[in-house]
Formats: sequence, structure tokens, C-alpha cells
Amino acid sequence: MSLAPGWGDAAQPDREKAPRRQPEGLSNFSSAVPGYSAPRPSDQERETPGSVVGKDGSKIISNIGHLTKVIGDTVKLLKLRYGRDGAPAEHSSDIYRVVAAAEDAAAARNPKFERDLHNWSQRHLRRLSEAERIMVRSDLRAYPVEVTHRWVGEQLGLLDAERDLIDFRYAEAVDMTDVARAEKKRARDRDRKAEVRRAKGTPRRGEKLAKAKLLDPEAPAKTLYDRQQHGRKPRKPGKSVSAHSEFSSVCGGQKPPQKSEFSSVCL
Repeated sequence: MSLAPGWGDAAQPDREKAPRRQPEGLSNFSSAVPGYSAPRPSDQERETPGSVVGKDGSKIISNIGHLTKVIGDTVKLLKLRYGRDGAPAEHSSDIYRVVAAAEDAAAARNPKFERDLHNWSQRHLRRLSEAERIMVRSDLRAYPVEVTHRWVGEQLGLLDAERDLIDFRYAEAVDMTDVARAEKKRARDRDRKAEVRRAKGTPRRGEKLAKAKLLDPEAPAKTLYDRQQHGRKPRKPGKSVSAHSEFSSVCGGQKPPQKSEFSSVCL
């Protein structure tokens, strides 16, 4: 028996294969590949496990947009605390350290990131001397830091009231414990979900059950929940007839027999 002619490369030996758009094996995305684009840094962060939490137990700020937001929120904090006078000299070095570390982290993520630390400090930290700026930058080069939510909050001495006023998302308040912070987050989530339910016209939790209980006080909670789920209405009083009452009216009040005997007793 002869075999049928094959398909694909065996049938057409002169046919050229299309070039691969992605190289075989793993790649560290260090070199550009024609026709293939490396994922954005934010995508790599989400795909890489264990790179979110820092050594201090809080989240690492590695997204360039988030790092830029830290610098912008720091300006808001300066205006909130000191107004147009600017930060005093004793507090300026810590603020300068936060902005310098944020720019270093952003430049490490993207070499094309444009630094503006010098001009920024000239505008907002006028009382900070050049010697102190050089010392802060030298310390950061010698001892790099992880830019985490907790580190930013500790360097700035951020309070919870200040954090709420300026919506400083990427920093933890120093006057709150982990338990209080988690409870506040749960309360905020409850308020947000309640607001969504009110916008949709959904009644408050337990309101339907309370109304159903008023209409039928003797019904158990399971029956009430079943009526809510399936849209059933309670029966009107006087409509339900039990097997005992039906048998009594037919057979003269005798005790109802077993189900298999019911058909032959009243014959």
C-alpha cells in the first residue's frame, strides 16, 4: 500500500519558513530583537514574584509614575506644612534625601529619565546648603536605599491627617500602627461599597430581610432568604391546607394513615 503524499515541508522542500518573531529560549531583553518588543517595566513588576515587598515589610515604589507622584506629593506636603516660607534647614536634608532617592530609582528603571533635583531643591529647599546636598547624594551612592512606602513616610515624618489632606498614597503615616492602618482600609472599603450600592439603588444590607420579617413574622430566616433569592411572595393566610386537615374532612376525623395506605382507607 502506498502512503499518501505528505503535507508541509516534506511536500514542498523549496518552501521558505517565515522568520521567528521571538527568539528561542529565555531572553533578558537586554538587546533589541526585530519585530519583538520587550514588556514595559510595569508589566515585568507584575510578573516577577517577590519584588513588591521590601525588607521593611512595606511595598517598594518602583513604577516611574509612582515615583514622580511621590515627588509631587512632597511639594504638596511642603506647602501644607510651611506655606510660602519653605522648609527649615533642619528638615530640608530628609526631604532632599527622599526626592534624590526617588529620582535615582526612576533613573535606574529608565536611563532616559530626566533628573531635576538641582532645580527642584533651588525652588523648594532654599535653606539647604550645597555641602549638605553633596553629603546626602554621597550617602545615597555609598548606601543605596529601597524606596518603600514606610521609608518615605519615616523620612518625611508624615502624619495620617496630612496624608489624607494631600492624598499621599505612596507613603505610610508614622503615627499609625499596622492594625490601625488595616482597620482604616477596611472601613474605607466598606464606605466605598456602600456608596456604590446607593448609586445603583440597592437597599442596605438587611433591609429586605427586615421588611420580609414584618410581612411574615413566623417564617424562619431560611424561608425569607429563599423568597428573596427566587422572588417568591408569602402565601396569604388561610390558603395552606395540611394533609391531616384534608384527611379529617374526608374520613371523619380519624388519624391519618401511612402514605401507602391513604388510598385504600377511605374506599
